[in-house]
Amino acid sequence: EVGTLSRALSQLVDRLHDALEREQAFTRHASHELRTPLGVIRNSLAVLRLPNCSAEKQARGLERIEQASGEMETLVQLFLYLGREEERMPSQAVALRPLLDACMHKYTDYLASKALRVDLAIDPQLLICAPPSALQVLVSNLMGNALVHGSDYLHLQAGPDHLQLVNGLDPGIDIHSGFGYGLGIVQRLCTHCGWRLTITRELARFVARVEFS
Repeated sequence: EVGTLSRALSQLVDRLHDALEREQAFTRHASHELRTPLGVIRNSLAVLRLPNCSAEKQARGLERIEQASGEMETLVQLFLYLGREEERMPSQAVALRPLLDACMHKYTDYLASKALRVDLAIDPQLLICAPPSALQVLVSNLMGNALVHGSDYLHLQAGPDHLQLVNGLDPGIDIHSGFGYGLGIVQRLCTHCGWRLTITRELARFVARVEFS
């Protein structure tokens, strides 16, 4: 009986520890991910408050606020799923190219100031069987990581069962320093969805590959 009680208490401690880790991850990752859309909303509101804001800028500002609000809703729903033990998100066929194009549009201003050649070798008809919100956040983080930290080029290649990003690295960058919470979120998503994530850091390039099956 003492042994049974000891095992039960040990299992309870493990479950409480796992729950605490999920809660901490939710707080850490949600704050990281929500920072960008909140910034977009704040900046758009600042433009809308300008006394001579044109109708075109008003329409663009409202569009950006709507997009950022939708992104925040997706993120909150996703992290709530990740915080629930043993609950899995439903999968469906998702077109990959529109997610990549939306991410490129999101970084338009940033790319204009950075000489980075982007090659999207992705069939517009390609479908990935995945939870839509999980795939959206996966793409956003991998693309954001490559565009912000990469140099010279970004090459994307994908099939029904995988997505691979290869970007150049500045020779002066510390390839062992890590790239922040973005890749941590990607790893957590892959673990939750049963995907395999492989990260390769080399002297002059960074490779991220996700296998969906």
